[in-house]
Amino acid sequence: MDVATESFPGIGRIEGEWESRLGYLADQDAVVVLDEFPYLIDADESLPSVIQRLWDQELRDTGVTLVLVGSSISMMEAATLLGNSPLYGRFTEKIDLRQLDFAAARTFFPESDTPEQLLLAWGVFGGTPYSLDGIELDDDLGRVIQGSLLSRQGFLHDEPEYVLRTELTEPNRYFAILKAIAAGNTSSNEIAQTIGIDGKQISTYTQQLERLQLVEREVPVTEDKTKSRRGRYRILDPLFRFWFRFVYGTEDRYERLGVDAYETVIEPVLADFVSQEFESRCQDILPDCYPDLLFTDIGRWWYNEYEVGVVGVAADGTMVTGECKFTSTPLGYSALASLEDHTDEIRWSPDGSEIEHEYALFARNGVTQSVRDAAADRDDLQLFGLERIVLHPGDSRLTERVQATGIRTVERHEVHRSGRRLYRSRRIAAMPSRLSRTDRLFTARVGNVVRGVVESDPVVGVLGLVFLCLFVSGHTILQPSIEITLVAADPTWHIMT
Repeated sequence: MDVATESFPGIGRIEGEWESRLGYLADQDAVVVLDEFPYLIDADESLPSVIQRLWDQELRDTGVTLVLVGSSISMMEAATLLGNSPLYGRFTEKIDLRQLDFAAARTFFPESDTPEQLLLAWGVFGGTPYSLDGIELDDDLGRVIQGSLLSRQGFLHDEPEYVLRTELTEPNRYFAILKAIAAGNTSSNEIAQTIGIDGKQISTYTQQLERLQLVEREVPVTEDKTKSRRGRYRILDPLFRFWFRFVYGTEDRYERLGVDAYETVIEPVLADFVSQEFESRCQDILPDCYPDLLFTDIGRWWYNEYEVGVVGVAADGTMVTGECKFTSTPLGYSALASLEDHTDEIRWSPDGSEIEHEYALFARNGVTQSVRDAAADRDDLQLFGLERIVLHPGDSRLTERVQATGIRTVERHEVHRSGRRLYRSRRIAAMPSRLSRTDRLFTARVGNVVRGVVESDPVVGVLGLVFLCLFVSGHTILQPSIEITLVAADPTWHIMT
């Protein structure tokens, strides 16, 4: 109410229930944001019916925009999207807030961080603003992990468990599955054997985890996801993957080790753990590494003992395959030879035509002289060091412009992933300059929301106002994934996400 009163002082004089207050704001063509909507329903079960009646009878043809926000996917679906909800079928747009991508999350890290420090921190903490804003990233990474995750009093020590218990009805079974995946048991059979249940039951649980965007089922990039039987599961949020790999069920060990826990348990295997995020980063920048190619699919490929970490198939029949190594030693010629051998096993041919091969090596600590000599002699091999991977020009191809909301924003063309398909789109992203840590939380989240084709500037203003309301009210983003239902009566405000 305090936020609404600042913009519409008259609402403070209105006594009564939701109907009169929402009706008043509708008369003002206001943007109404109801934060933590499921909890408002707990306090007043009639609220969805009130909104349904107002929307159907009075608001549908007005200029009002009603935004319902919730931090639990399952609770928001039950409140707004399921068939037994009074609001079923009435939303105009459902916006799913996921963690920030690497480029946006970088605004939380110290400018003095090296590319390696950036990638290591991202590989552990991911891109959830709540997590990044609550830890002292200016400190040594080992001390940050020790204090925030390994210590029982740590800021993030219990966060994944708290989030999941609000979403899942059988948390212990799901926790066992996630722990198995984090340990490297990624196929359905491996997961079933690890946790001791019938393999036929696994899909029930993994589909729920996919719906909640906790895991993703990958298949070799050349195969149809709906038909392939070679699926592997991976945990999407690096923080959750770290928690299930190193924290869940092992708290007593860290308590015994005390201040030596990080150096003893985590540090020796941290690079290997982060290598999965390093591989994902290499996949993400592939379109910028090969700007003349239009990739239709990007991902991984594997078959038996053969595996290629980066595979991009292009519309013109070109296949780019890449080897990613987040190791402390330079990549030698054997890595290139292995990449070529594994590439030969990939069975992919668009329309039966001949494939043109390109090779890429992505290395944390450079390559040996023999590899540099090979790259100099060949026109089908490119080398990418850590600085180019982390601080890639594709992250800074920006055109600044200022919106009426006062948020400093940038516009760029980018390639996004939708399932296994890639498509080109415009993106509006917030790029804070000299802002406080709290302001960076707000602007970075706005930038992550407004994806896709933005057809009119008023929409950006609306979304800016929406998140400004959330920010001012003190309800910052607490979860790695949040559902928003947007009901907009004005048909000219259209968002493609």
